[in-house]
Amino acid sequence: MKIRPVLYLISYALLFIALAMCAGALWAIYFHEDLIPFVYAIVITLITGLFGIIVLREEHLDQQIGAREGYGIASLGWTVITLFSALPLVFSGFFTPTDAFFEIMSGYTTTGASILTDVEKLPKGILFWRSLTHWFGGMGIVVLMVAVLPNLAVGGLQMLKGEVPGPSVDKLGPRIRRTAQWLWVVYLAVSLLEIVLLLLGGMGLFDACTHTFGTMATGGFSTKNASVGYFNSVYIDGVITFFMFVAGVNFTLHYQLIFGKRFNYFKSSEFVFYSAVILVSWIALTWDTMAAGLYTRIVDAVRFAGFQTVSIVTTTGFCTADTNTWPAFSKIVLTILMFLGGCAGSTGGGIKHVRILILIKTAYRELFRAVHPRVVRTIRVGKQVIDESMVSSIVGFFVIYLGVFTLGAAVIGIFGFDFVTSVEAVAATLNNIGPGFGLVGATGNYSAFPDAAKWIFSFLMLAGRLEIYSVLLLLVPAFWKR
Repeated sequence: MKIRPVLYLISYALLFIALAMCAGALWAIYFHEDLIPFVYAIVITLITGLFGIIVLREEHLDQQIGAREGYGIASLGWTVITLFSALPLVFSGFFTPTDAFFEIMSGYTTTGASILTDVEKLPKGILFWRSLTHWFGGMGIVVLMVAVLPNLAVGGLQMLKGEVPGPSVDKLGPRIRRTAQWLWVVYLAVSLLEIVLLLLGGMGLFDACTHTFGTMATGGFSTKNASVGYFNSVYIDGVITFFMFVAGVNFTLHYQLIFGKRFNYFKSSEFVFYSAVILVSWIALTWDTMAAGLYTRIVDAVRFAGFQTVSIVTTTGFCTADTNTWPAFSKIVLTILMFLGGCAGSTGGGIKHVRILILIKTAYRELFRAVHPRVVRTIRVGKQVIDESMVSSIVGFFVIYLGVFTLGAAVIGIFGFDFVTSVEAVAATLNNIGPGFGLVGATGNYSAFPDAAKWIFSFLMLAGRLEIYSVLLLLVPAFWKR
């Protein structure tokens, strides 16, 4: 890997981060809070970024970026950005360096896991910055860089492949820069619409913005200890449920709808599968919670089961109910949904529905071959024939994913935590969800874990957000050779 262009582009990213921190500083001014944490953080980040750009300036930058550089920019870039973005939290005095890094990594990876036991005691400027990292991480810092930097074309495609979730990158336009620009336009437009609808539901501007960031990024950071349940509003639950569902869909489909193309949602096999999984799970959880006597009115069971179903399957992690008290069947369903995640090209985490769909079709094909060994049968998703190399890649991804999950759960178990907490904490961080069951349930947090475990969780969050390969490649010696 050519480290110089990688560090050069990371330096540019630090300028974006320094500028973005100003938004948190403005809210600190509005609420008459201490500005020093943001001033220190902005100055340090800005100086570091400018220094890197001046010292590492690259001519013919686009030709310097290949596949390895793209993965390097994603993995190293997110790590460096997280380090600098954690500075306001450290300077605020409310976080240790480890806790600050964990919290911001949770933000950028749209996980929503937190070490905070009382989120409402934090300064509003810090809370806004914490939630804003969600919004940037949802669509991706690298995607933003490709959208605004004029000298990235082919290199930009390599960068996007290292960051955009899903087995492929769908182009919305003939040029990759325009693709990145349109992704951000759609993301911004849908975010603004949700903010307006939440304002109409009685939320203040601060809460509307922060909860929109958590929704559209499928992140789950809230400014309230009781999460979305604090508002106790059917309207707000409905709005956030709808936009969580939207955020879990491939943004290519939203682009096609917004810019006048045909309504193509139900022509997408992944979207149909994603919708069916949500509907069946919603019905199952409604029935199970009613049968267990948790809710006496079916309208309440439908409301809370629907919210938690969409929140978990999209890996958002917002809560309106304490799922730790739900029956075992409901917990099993929600745990399975953790791994499914959103659609490819969405802001959701997890394995992705298109991969699950292809794995199911591959398993069925192997059973069919056992009966008809001479028959040639291709894998199709909709009308598209899936190349055998992609099938192999998805099977390999699935095996590595489960391997990382199993190893992670075993390592966390060494720290002395019970089986449920160990498994759920790893599942929740690797799948970028945040809350799970046990100590990390809807009313729990990650504060009980030692620093070493928090660094492991941070690694799992990054690996899950960047689809495993981008992070694990850094551990391969051949990756670093020119």
